[in-house]
Amino acid sequence: MSQCPVQHQADKLKSSTTARCPVSQNPDNVNPVNNVPFNLSQSPAPNQSISLSTKRQQSLIPCATSSEPDLADSSSSTWMYPSPQQFYNALTRKGYDMPQDQMETMVQIHNFLNEEAWADVLRWEARWQR
Repeated sequence: MSQCPVQHQADKLKSSTTARCPVSQNPDNVNPVNNVPFNLSQSPAPNQSISLSTKRQQSLIPCATSSEPDLADSSSSTWMYPSPQQFYNALTRKGYDMPQDQMETMVQIHNFLNEEAWADVLRWEARWQR
């Protein structure tokens, strides 16, 4: 496919609460390492009724390369997980209506699953490194 399947002109006519193309149309605003926008917002989303934590957790998963210091810790070269506020903003931006009061738990589950998946990769690789 040679072009984006999302009809961007039609998106402009829709309400801001509906799902939009999650891929930035400005590649300068996106980290090419992971396709995540630079400067993820820590500000409350429109119509957000509760305050969410902006604290991020350091991952144990190595980050091979990152041109954005906010996405990887330069001293340890591991990923930084999104804060509950950033996670909520991403879901809202993608058109999902999620319970705000459960964001902390959702982020904890997200982070746990990533760490366990990475641990499984390491265990599997260790079997072949004799």
